[in-house]
Amino acid sequence: MRFTYFLSAFLATLAIASPISSGADVAEGADLIARTGKTGTPTDTPEKVVKTPEFEALEKVHPNLQDKQYYWVYQKDKLGAKILDGDTESLTDLEKLQKNLGFEHIGVVVGQVVYTTKTSKKEGKTTTKSFKAFYYHLTKNKDKNNAAVVHWPVWETKKVDFSKSFLENGGQTNSKGADKAKTIAKNYISSDPKHVTYNVDDNNCNTFAQAVRAAFS
Repeated sequence: MRFTYFLSAFLATLAIASPISSGADVAEGADLIARTGKTGTPTDTPEKVVKTPEFEALEKVHPNLQDKQYYWVYQKDKLGAKILDGDTESLTDLEKLQKNLGFEHIGVVVGQVVYTTKTSKKEGKTTTKSFKAFYYHLTKNKDKNNAAVVHWPVWETKKVDFSKSFLENGGQTNSKGADKAKTIAKNYISSDPKHVTYNVDDNNCNTFAQAVRAAFS
């Protein structure tokens, strides 16, 4: 009788120390594993999206940019803006362009939108949206008999003063259009004897920009 009493007390103590999980506890644990892939740290962290300055600048002109799609757009500089790549146009030239065209300089930006996604345990999924482009434009070099000079540097917004410059028009194109624009730019000077020397009236930055623009027709 005494043995039976102690056995009952022992079993009762064991039950208190190691309670049996309820059906609700089991279901909650299974749900946690299904959501996280393991117990503990959740992996359903919201996706982070990072936009490069070039992407943001283009997005203001062309919303709803698509991954892997090519785009082109004009960059127009108002009188007083710094023109890149050593332009030596006189103030008289620039004022004439501003009066006749509404800007002192124009170039064509052509490139591709690219989404890149990376996943890490610490930050989860991060998608970077970028616009990788070239800037095609023509300048004057007065030190070389007013030679017309074509440039196509990588387009970077850090080199653009948007208080004096702006993006306008443009639209979608494709890899063939982008390649054709580059070919036109590279061959512009040699394609016509009139293109060798800069002329504010008929061989200026806008003359060149419209030749490149024809690649997207």
